Amino acid sequence: MFERLGSLTYRFRFLIVLAWVAAAAWSVLFAPSLAAEGMTDQTAFLPRGTASMEAHDALERAFPGSTSVSSTQLVFARDGGLTEADHAYVGEVAAWLQGDEAPEVIREAVAGVETADSRPELASLLRSEDGEREMVNVNLDVVMAGSAGDAVVGALREHFAATAPDGLAAHVTGAGGIGSDYL
Repeated sequence: MFERLGSLTYRFRFLIVLAWVAAAAWSVLFAPSLAAEGMTDQTAFLPRGTASMEAHDALERAFPGSTSVSSTQLVFARDGGLTEADHAYVGEVAAWLQGDEAPEVIREAVAGVETADSRPELASLLRSEDGEREMVNVNLDVVMAGSAGDAVVGALREHFAATAPDGLAAHVTGAGGIGSDYL
């Protein structure tokens, strides 16, 4: 049996190779794009009855439009403590994120910004006790594990490189920074 199969394979080797090439070409031309069909929003895989989905739905009912697809965190740090100019810069960044001066990729993605000044009840979580670090939470309407999220992180890093005061370290972390670095 294997001799016969081997003989047929050898005899029609060019036809078999041609069939494989045609199948590969057909797949490239007509198969759906993985980027278009795939999902990076992990909540889409959860059944509706799970506790986390019920909590998400309850949040959306109680605070319509307040839930975001993802978030990223901005961390500002200076050894020896943040200066008044550093705190002013953090406020400027928060305003820039929600303002018309931000690039389109930022304006379309940012759903909200939480700082220690805008959310005083979170100040103990967003500012370090030693005064050397401050975090800003940025809620986004884009999934961070993809090209849209990567574009947001790139725009943030470019802005920091161009505008951060000397000696102030400004970083993008959380789902956004990690996802962008991973990709």
